[in-house]
Order: sequence, then structure tokens, then C-alpha cells
Amino acid sequence: MGSKLDVVSKQAIRNHENPRKNAMKTSPFAHLIQSECPEGIYYADLFRINNKVWAIQGFGKSSAARIASGNLRENDLARDAVSLELTDDGLCARYDMGALDPQKLEDLHKRYKVDAIAYCLSPSQTLKLKKGLQNSLITVDRHTFSSLCATYPYSAILAELFYSPAEVTNFANPQRMREYFSAITAKVDHIHYYLIPHCTTIEQKANLYLSATLNEEIIYVAGIEVEEIPGIVVHRF
Repeated sequence: MGSKLDVVSKQAIRNHENPRKNAMKTSPFAHLIQSECPEGIYYADLFRINNKVWAIQGFGKSSAARIASGNLRENDLARDAVSLELTDDGLCARYDMGALDPQKLEDLHKRYKVDAIAYCLSPSQTLKLKKGLQNSLITVDRHTFSSLCATYPYSAILAELFYSPAEVTNFANPQRMREYFSAITAKVDHIHYYLIPHCTTIEQKANLYLSATLNEEIIYVAGIEVEEIPGIVVHRF
């Protein structure tokens, strides 16, 4: 049997090899648990608009959506870090910075079934749209979003508390993010995908959200050359 000193030494080695776990014991994040879907986290907001849940990315993603949601706190579901995952209910999303508060899984981290995913275009991207589309809600297919979802960096800033640098680097890999998005959206057919042009006023942009009729059959806009919009390269997996 090893001596008491040997036991202490082995514990010291374990603490040295697991600095994150050791630091977590005394950190303000000690009560948190790791994300259940770190590979599915994107820089996005979640809003409930006309009783439908929207996951929204892109340039100026929050202000107009907040107006369209009636400026109601209960419709402002998540900001900046949203995980997308498949459940028995379909494609669902929740607030997730790479860590979850186990006491708030049914409020702060509640899952919501997603009805629509939108990407807000920048002013320069909007100028590249064909005439007639610059003030319109534009319906596109999921392949467009397989590119757009990774435009902004991986936003799970608390993931490093639970995952190794190599794992976080993998989660943040843009190609992997695109492939994950493509894989999960290929398995559902209830999602509407939209491009939201930049508008002169926030109120105009809010009205585009409100103009969506998500109960109608999904019909893609003909003739839009999304490949010509700066920053958009459609990846078909």
C-alpha cells in the first residue's frame, strides 16, 4: 500500500492535470453544468413573433426583432448564444453559452421549437439584392444558411470551463458549424428560412418580420442570386 504522502502527491498531480475542474470549485460558475449541445451553439437571438419562434442571426439582429415581438420580455427568449438541436419535437433552440444553470432549465434555458430562421443582411449586402427585393422578406432554402450560420464567431464563451482547448477549437470551426447546421436542418421540414434586408428604419425592418405568414406553404423566391451577395457562399452538402 502507498503511503499517505503518495496519496497526497497523486491528488496534487490530478489537480495540476485538471486546472479547469480545480478552478471551477471556487469560481462564480461553480454551480453550472456543461452544455448538452456545445457543437450546436451559434451567435444568434431567439424571439417569439406572432406566437412563432424565430432564431435570428446577422447584422443588427436584435432591435427590429424586439419591436416585432411587441417589446415584451416574455418574447425575448435568448440573446447572442443559442444552441440548435434535434429533439422529438423537431428543431429546438435554447439560450446556451456553453454552460447551463441546472436550476433554470425550464426558464432561462428552456427549449423552444423553432419555426423560422432569419439572417439580417448588412447595408452593403442589401445593395446587392435585385430591385424589388431590397424591401422584402426573402425566402431562401436551408443551403443558404449552411453558409451564413458560421459568419460570426462561436459564441459559447463558457464552454472553455468544461471542454479542452482542442474541443472548443473544434466546436468553433466554421466548416464544422456549417456541416452540423446542414445535417440537422436536413432532417426537418417545418422551418422557414429568410433573408432580412437592411432597412431605412428599424420599424420598417420590424414590419418585415410581422409580414411573414408561417402557416403557408414554403415557396422560395425565384431569381435571387444569393451567391452574388458579399459574404454569402452557398455550401451544398
